[in-house]
Amino acid sequence: MKFLATALLGACVSATDYLKVSGSTFTLRGNEVFLSGGNQAWIDYGQDFGNGQAFSKRCDLQKYIKATADAGGNSIRIWLFVEGQSIPQFSNSGYVTGTDGKNTLVNDLKVYLEYAAAHNVYITLCLWNGALMREQNYQNLYYSSDKL
Repeated sequence: MKFLATALLGACVSATDYLKVSGSTFTLRGNEVFLSGGNQAWIDYGQDFGNGQAFSKRCDLQKYIKATADAGGNSIRIWLFVEGQSIPQFSNSGYVTGTDGKNTLVNDLKVYLEYAAAHNVYITLCLWNGALMREQNYQNLYYSSDKL
């Protein structure tokens, strides 16, 4: 997952475009930034990215980014894996073996993040839902450090 986050950040921002914490405020290039935006719920619970599905949801995902920017917002929080029912890919023994079955997750997120960057909207990816833990593979991440 560390590689995934690094690859996505590297694809969308330069080294000077990272938000930094200065005391109790966020800064960008030395200027104070106030984050204002919202949560973007999934279009299709836990299946908006990866497995070749994002193309059909791209317009709706991008509409939310544009609406946030048009309203003066600059940040969105979105859930990625939710409960692990479709992504990431797990082995039969419950280990994460890949991002998704069709290897489209990284590109799907890259397109989403680049669209957000073009509209000056920061994205916070929440990997897991945390509210529900119905999937055994997801539960195992909490209770088995080798699977985590």
